[in-house]
Amino acid sequence: MKELDELVQCKISTPNVVDELMEDLEASNEVPEQEMDCDDETSDPSWKPQQLQSEYDKAADDNDSAPKEELSHKGKNEREEPKGIVFLSQLLLLFQNCHRCFASKPNVSVTRSGTMLTLETKCTLCNETMTWKSQPHLLGKFPAGNILLSFGILSAGASTTKVLRVFKHMGLLGYNEVTYYYHQRHLLIPSIILYWRSCSIFFVRIFSSGENERCSLFHQNG
Repeated sequence: MKELDELVQCKISTPNVVDELMEDLEASNEVPEQEMDCDDETSDPSWKPQQLQSEYDKAADDNDSAPKEELSHKGKNEREEPKGIVFLSQLLLLFQNCHRCFASKPNVSVTRSGTMLTLETKCTLCNETMTWKSQPHLLGKFPAGNILLSFGILSAGASTTKVLRVFKHMGLLGYNEVTYYYHQRHLLIPSIILYWRSCSIFFVRIFSSGENERCSLFHQNG
């Protein structure tokens, strides 16, 4: 228990991130109505051919010319912010010119840290260098996509091996399986325990307090 307390104190240094992750975990456990109608919540819904076609046409996910909802990241945290799959060849089109003097064909190197891409450019004319990263960081050092991938796997109860295998078949950048277990042990589980303890303390205070103080606590915590 002492080791666990040390992990909680050392690894989880930003409570707002913990709160956001736990709120998202609670939201992810809410089963949509169409899934609740299935006999087995782990199975895919049954589709009739005519229903499949009509729903597919309505979704228009493969129709690039159909009107689409405009995306925005304003007012959203790292998990809520929209994310898309970007092909490297398409991304490099944005780095065909120097971002300072606009000279063509700067030297571009591409590396990755799990799901995060890092591009470094150096102009052959003005020698300007620029570093661009495809993701922000969480907890000061971890690529947000790596943490959110681990969080998604854990909260969905998915198989890490199968999820990463899907990534491999797509050519989608992921991480090594051991990274998930590191996140689970040192970040996610301590976050859950920290959140559980804070909730336990809150409810102990409620049930051990008088009526007036109980109402005050509820108002303070929304």
